[in-house]
Amino acid sequence: MKYFFLALTTVLLSYNFTQAQCFSSTGNPIGGNANMGVMKKGMFRVGSFYKHAYSGKYFHGDELSVNEGHITAEYAVYNYVSTMLSYGLTNNLTMEAGSGYFINKTKAFATPMTGKGFSNAVITAKYALYHNPVKRLEITGSLSGKIPLRTEEQRVETATINIANHPDVQSCLGNYGAMAELYIIKEKPFSGLRYFLITKYEHNFHSIDGYFDLRQFNFGNSLNTSAFVTKHIHMPVALSWLTENWTAIAQIRHEHKWQNQKRSQFYIGSGELEYDDWEKVKNSGSDVIFFCPQINYTFFHKLNVSVQADIPLYQHYKGIQLASDYAFSFNLTYDIGSE
Repeated sequence: MKYFFLALTTVLLSYNFTQAQCFSSTGNPIGGNANMGVMKKGMFRVGSFYKHAYSGKYFHGDELSVNEGHITAEYAVYNYVSTMLSYGLTNNLTMEAGSGYFINKTKAFATPMTGKGFSNAVITAKYALYHNPVKRLEITGSLSGKIPLRTEEQRVETATINIANHPDVQSCLGNYGAMAELYIIKEKPFSGLRYFLITKYEHNFHSIDGYFDLRQFNFGNSLNTSAFVTKHIHMPVALSWLTENWTAIAQIRHEHKWQNQKRSQFYIGSGELEYDDWEKVKNSGSDVIFFCPQINYTFFHKLNVSVQADIPLYQHYKGIQLASDYAFSFNLTYDIGSE
């Protein structure tokens, strides 16, 4: 129990010291596969995550877009780090608390534009809905709340650019959110294979105060579905002591994002503030399918180190948008065991 309160206190302290700055979704970067199921009662896990993503081409629908007079930025790139703390309250219930930080979110206009800072804190309750040790089948569900760690837009002005007018480079939009996830895990012990299916829905609530000067803006909700296959790597006889340490992971992930929304705000004659209706942002919303190979190494049955690449296989965008080129990430988890 003390480890859970340590995790929760860490997140709350970071919230107070950053004066409610924020973590996440201009799209929460998706991490590795270490935190899929529930943990044993009394087990505590610390996880850290780094992701680098680059976008350097435009798509119109599912085709490469060239010479359409639309390109306003040559490329976009971000670097992101996060920490997740997990604790097994019971054998069926795991609590998690995490937060993250954008080292940079850059769009390369004629004058490059860069934002940085905290995103959201995320609090998660994960419960084992079904577990059959004979069939090696587990079904787990989770519910999460997102708490913004930033209450106002970042303002960095140059002679030609004010990033307060560009939500794509903001680390957080100041809006709350909720997530629901379902995990299905199947294991075949004799072959060393494990199968995972994960579905995650993320809902972003509208900002109440009007985050930007000229309008309110809300990133679209998302639905992500991932299928994993993992297998222990069998080494030659001379290296057989490594057999249980290496795991190869192949993932296919589909990311569906609904269109962003915005509404203008204006003052009427009495000086009161009025709002237009919410409307969809034209060049937003997408469907992207990634292939994500990953390799994991385990030290002393407690420390997991993994490297993952995100390779887009299919991309379809509503309107004209910067498309994904590639991304790579590193994930570390350390378990403090308790029976």
